Formats: sequence, structure tokens, C-alpha cells
Amino acid sequence: MHLESSVASPQGLPQLGCLDDAVLARSAADGDRDAFAQLDRRHVGAAWRLACAVVGDPHDAADAVADAFSNVLLALARRAAGSPETGDASLAVASFRAYLLAATRNAAVDVIRARQRVLPSGDPREWAELPGSSGYVPPVDTDGWAVMAAALAGLPERWRSVLWLTEVEEYSAREVAGMLGIMPNHVHQLACRARAALLAGYLQAHVPPATTPECSFSIDHLGAYVSASMPPGAQTRLAGHLSQCAGCRERKAALHDLRTSLARS
Repeated sequence: MHLESSVASPQGLPQLGCLDDAVLARSAADGDRDAFAQLDRRHVGAAWRLACAVVGDPHDAADAVADAFSNVLLALARRAAGSPETGDASLAVASFRAYLLAATRNAAVDVIRARQRVLPSGDPREWAELPGSSGYVPPVDTDGWAVMAAALAGLPERWRSVLWLTEVEEYSAREVAGMLGIMPNHVHQLACRARAALLAGYLQAHVPPATTPECSFSIDHLGAYVSASMPPGAQTRLAGHLSQCAGCRERKAALHDLRTSLARS
């Protein structure tokens, strides 16, 4: 990480490795740099992957994670200084990982807003590797991962955040609601929409281009049709075309098979 506190003494880290986050966070709040470095090493990978999911670019993600760790360190410093604004610091101590991921998401959103640009495609395979860290397991199906990562990058930012926090980090709807400042039932709604849109995007990436103008609408929306995330009116229109086009029916069958294989994996 781009933090001075990330460099700790060789003597301190092995001894701190067996302590839980709350103990380390309290020590970090009291100025123990080795304790904060251990927290950094323990959670930097999760923060970096979340930032990548939000901003879609490894370099922007690194900036966001550095900002997030700096903000967490400042919150802990306020606690050590006896600042009256200790609510954030108390949360950082009690639930360090959740607090860090919330700070990471906020920092990633700030990066997007500051640069005012469309998310770059990047190479999603870079997301699986972070220099200097271990515990990353590169996906076996590299091409499939690239398609899925591209589909994820095409979702709205809040959908990406909710999907990552619920499906990857496995936080509850109530915990994610606290991180994002929304109601738990809103988390459920966003997660359902995000899962449907992610599946539709993934399936759509496997649809070959249209060969005739008559098939253009079907080809452009077949992923949403098979994932059952299509508006009723458009669904009726596409179903009418499928009843008359053997080629599009074959494409639809292939997508159904792909969806079934995803459900089994």
C-alpha cells in the first residue's frame, strides 16, 4: 500500500498475526503502526478487489484503496486524540473490515466523480493479482472471467457495490445497508436487479452478431430474454420473432444451455 504504516518491523507482524481485528484496531488507534500494518496486510486484498469492481481499472483502484486506508487511519487517530467525533473511530475498531470496505467504496466513487469519465475496459485478469500479496486464486476459465468482469463493469456503480458486498464478501443486507446508507430492503432490491442484469450481460456477450436485419432486435436482447429480465412488451415482441426464426431459436437454446451450466457450477 501507499502508506508509511504499511511497512512494519519484522518482529512485530508475526506476533500480531494471531490477534483479531478489534484488538489490532484499538492498538492502531493508540498509535501502534505495526498493528495498522497487520490490518493493512490482512484486508488490502479485499479492499482492492472491491475498488476494482467499482471503478473497473486497477490503477484507479490502487488510488482508491490508498485513500481509504488513509481515511481509516485518520479516524483511528481521532479516537487516539480523544476527539468528540469518535463514532466513526468506534465503528472502525468494532468492525474494521466493514468500515474499510465502506471507506473503499466511497473513495472509489470519488475517483469516478473526480475524473468524470466512462469506466475503462482494462484487462479484468489484472484484478486477480495484487503485487506483494498472497491469497489470490486466479480463475481457471480466464476467458469466462473476462466476460463476467466486463458484464460487471457494465452495471451501475451502486449495483456493482451491492453485488460485490453481498455475493463476494457475503455481508448481510443489514450490514451492506449500513455501509451504503440505505435501507436493508433496498439492498435486496438492488441485489436482485444487479444479479439479473449481470446474468443478462454475461449471456448477451455470447450471442453472435445478427446476419439479417430482421434478427437485429432479437440478437440485441436475447441475453435479457433468456435471463427473464426483459420488459413484458419487448419480451412479447421477441417471442413473436422466435416463433418464426429457427436461427434465433437455436441461439436461444444455446444461451439456455449456458445458463444451466452456470447454475450447476
